[in-house]
Amino acid sequence: MRTRSTRRGVAWAAAILVLAVGTAAATQGAGGAGSRGAVYLGMRLDAHHSKPGHVFYISGDVSGLTPGTTTMLDLTVTNPNPVALSVKSLTVHATGSDQPGCNASPLNIRTSNYNGPRFIVPAGNGTAAISVPITMPTTVDEACQDATFDLKYGGRAVQASGPVIKTLTIGLVGQGNLRFAPGSWIATGFQIRIKQTSAPAIIDVTDVTVSLPVFCSDGSTPAGGPLVLALPDRLFALAAGTSGWLPGSGSSWVTYQAAVQAPNLCAGIGSGALRNAGRASMTATVSATGSPVWIRFHDVIPVARHGHDLDCSSPVANPGAGSPNCVGAWSRKVAV
Repeated sequence: MRTRSTRRGVAWAAAILVLAVGTAAATQGAGGAGSRGAVYLGMRLDAHHSKPGHVFYISGDVSGLTPGTTTMLDLTVTNPNPVALSVKSLTVHATGSDQPGCNASPLNIRTSNYNGPRFIVPAGNGTAAISVPITMPTTVDEACQDATFDLKYGGRAVQASGPVIKTLTIGLVGQGNLRFAPGSWIATGFQIRIKQTSAPAIIDVTDVTVSLPVFCSDGSTPAGGPLVLALPDRLFALAAGTSGWLPGSGSSWVTYQAAVQAPNLCAGIGSGALRNAGRASMTATVSATGSPVWIRFHDVIPVARHGHDLDCSSPVANPGAGSPNCVGAWSRKVAV
């Protein structure tokens, strides 16, 4: 297989990116065909002055292209800029070959374009992968045997809008009149889910706390209540195609990011036992780039619900499949 690639840039104006003419190589021979290449962008700061520097790159690769077959040309878009990009479209054109008598007509090679939906390429050398079909028809000329085809990439993109940042409260969530003794394990955690799986997304969840009201056996509220559990910050960098709730599923340990043993808040009050009549709530700050997102939380006091006292955030006590003792009802989902 022989390949050839070059790169050059063109300016862009206003907030519009116009992809530069670039070439990649596609070869046909006994081992099939392939392509590889990259293009990049320059930046026009205003209508009169053009300066290089703000660029993004496209690379592609394909193999197994033989007469009468269609395969996928895998393109990777890389964004070294400090701002995210929203790619609107990409184009691929065959422009020629290195063999006399073998032109880049649709009789010899057929390329396809990408026209949405838009996808986000994160800033700071973030990447996004997109595939488009490429075909070598049965009409390919014999002169194209062992030829190298040149491909030209093009397209349009704009600077992506900044992340959506929202501070939210979820609740109140109740799971009945739960009674438990001091020292009993309490666990809580949250999950996120992106709404649009066709594009990558970056979700940053910070400043997460879950508040659980606690009462004594005589109905009084102890000094030290409610119990407030702080959860660690979590950053999710999700590739296109990611679906389902994360992290983990059901009641497995990864869905509980914090656990604590109940303090002895009701010492000397009634029986000394604790009671939680529900009304748990979670607060968090969520930053979402690339796709809208849902978030929800759950909490569980295993000994109060199922009669077994265990730490549901422990992978030993509560393995990946999830212990039935760690099932805690999820709150409603809230959109960000």
